[in-house]
Amino acid sequence: MIEHLVPMTGDRPYPPRTTDFTRTFWEGLADQRFLTTACTDCGKKTFPPKPICPACLSAKVEWVKLAGEGHIYSFTIIHAAPSIFAKETPYAVGIVDTVEGLRLGARLLISPDRLRISMPVSVARMDYDDGPYFGFVETKGDGADD
Repeated sequence: MIEHLVPMTGDRPYPPRTTDFTRTFWEGLADQRFLTTACTDCGKKTFPPKPICPACLSAKVEWVKLAGEGHIYSFTIIHAAPSIFAKETPYAVGIVDTVEGLRLGARLLISPDRLRISMPVSVARMDYDDGPYFGFVETKGDGADD
């Protein structure tokens, strides 16, 4: 269950293109579940979700919940953004290593002065007027200086 809900202003700057396959992910996100696919033949999880396993090429995949927890592997602060994202600058994006061993790119909804490599983070649902998106927030109670 996604515990962190972050209100956002307006519509998503770049809304996702929903397909029959990706609908499960977006509906899960709307229901506060962070999902991806796992291969039932070899067990590999992938993100973003994929209908074919990139490890063994099996089409036998199932939807599984992710814990939504991890650590920042890398990040950058965006000050000069494409025009569709300009109203959200400055903002941080980064690479998060999840507890499941996945490495994924996402928005970091953390004050730039607090960002650090290896910071524990949790998934957050970003609530725009036209639908959800996801990012990561700092995990509280990790012993970091507040």
